[in-house]
Amino acid sequence: METMTRKQALALLHTLYEAYIETLPYEVFNTDAQQAFRHQVHCAFFILDAAIHKKPVSLCQVCYLRCASHFACVQREPLSLWRNCCRLCLEQLQAQQKMEGPPEERLHTSRSARLLTDPPV
Repeated sequence: METMTRKQALALLHTLYEAYIETLPYEVFNTDAQQAFRHQVHCAFFILDAAIHKKPVSLCQVCYLRCASHFACVQREPLSLWRNCCRLCLEQLQAQQKMEGPPEERLHTSRSARLLTDPPV
């Protein structure tokens, strides 16, 4: 078995969850029970993120390995999504031209973006 750190293992789970959610139609989350389950998953990730990173954090939603410091509009098929991202991922996205819109509209520092410091409600 390949050796990985706890942070890498958590990043893998975040990536797997995101890929799974993207395959589901929106209608899957119409019932109260389904929405409650999704909320529980977000809370579980928040608890694991804080336990592994030793403090409540808003992780980069690109690599899930580092704390987010920017909020960027990232091009993804079929939509573009606003994501919390770390400086390294931001630089990679800019180099790959994976950001959308004029610079002043596609990027915010963490001072102007709402980063999670409490469990999702």
